[in-house]
Amino acid sequence: MQIGFIGTGVMGGGMARCLIEGGFDLVVHDAYREATTSLQAMGAKWGANPREVAEQCDLTITSLPGPAEAEAVFYQQPNGILAGLKPGHTYLDTSTSSPALARRIATACREKGGHFLDAPVSGRPPKMSIMVGGEPEVLDRYRPALQAMSRDIFYFGDNGQGMVAKSINQFLMYANIILASEGLLLAAKAGLDPELVAQMLSVSGASRFFPKDIFENIVFPRNWERVPAGPGPLDRWVKDVGCAQETALAINAHTPLLTIVQDTLKRAQAQGWGDLVNFVGVRAQEQAAGVELRGKGAPGA
Repeated sequence: MQIGFIGTGVMGGGMARCLIEGGFDLVVHDAYREATTSLQAMGAKWGANPREVAEQCDLTITSLPGPAEAEAVFYQQPNGILAGLKPGHTYLDTSTSSPALARRIATACREKGGHFLDAPVSGRPPKMSIMVGGEPEVLDRYRPALQAMSRDIFYFGDNGQGMVAKSINQFLMYANIILASEGLLLAAKAGLDPELVAQMLSVSGASRFFPKDIFENIVFPRNWERVPAGPGPLDRWVKDVGCAQETALAINAHTPLLTIVQDTLKRAQAQGWGDLVNFVGVRAQEQAAGVELRGKGAPGA
């Protein structure tokens, strides 16, 4: 089986390496060719554009920042994946994208005799989780490739459902951060030491829900700048939670907490913090509360 892989950044590069180490033959492409250098050194071939990758492969996988990039790589003419898709070919997108876009892409693939799996991921390869939507028999056909990159594979049903599951994961992760921040800001306003409260929470009944590492390593020391292989940017979380909102609106779901989470993220984004680490959304809560969760050892403390 020859597999195409498009988007070989931090996440995509790690997944592609897992596939090569698992014995799969790869054709790789990235907007920055240098991002594929190490993969080519491992034996991967270079594809000049997404169409050329799809033409050479049975399965094409993408790992891209979001819906805009996924749509462009698939539909662009004359060199998108769709242009190179042949009958029987499967396109699998691991990006966190829009459920509606996933369904449109699935329809376009079927019209050319191909298949589509939306398969967004959480965590890092090879121990990440994959959430899949699409035809179950197609998933079974390519399950060995997914197993080479991941620890857990969850099948959720028709196309788009994998994207829905991933957006819910992202929403709940950030909702937990906002909830914990609100509690610590309440503590600070009441005159308690928020770092001491955090220590208490990490060993008390709330320990299962309190994100101790995020506060110790990012919030208290004010480490808002992104680092390689660290948490993604705030802009990406606004996009991810927006996908959850898209689903909620489409099915008329009552999700007041989802609205609060996205409002908090967008207030932070409006401050120009979109390129900073995603947890910088806490600063929007601090502004509203009129107090900071600045640790004793942080700059300016």
